Amino acid sequence: MHNDITVYIGLGLHKDSITVAYAIDAGEVELLGRTGTARADIDR
Repeated sequence: MHNDITVYIGLGLHKDSITVAYAIDAGEVELLGRTGTARADIDR
């Protein structure tokens, strides 16, 4: 028996920030957060 789940990931890329969100199957979009675009911000 297979329990296939699709996870959609969205990235909003802007000059000063990156916003990350996801949705499982056809569910609601969940916002994970926002970070800066500097290497240290992304690594964190």
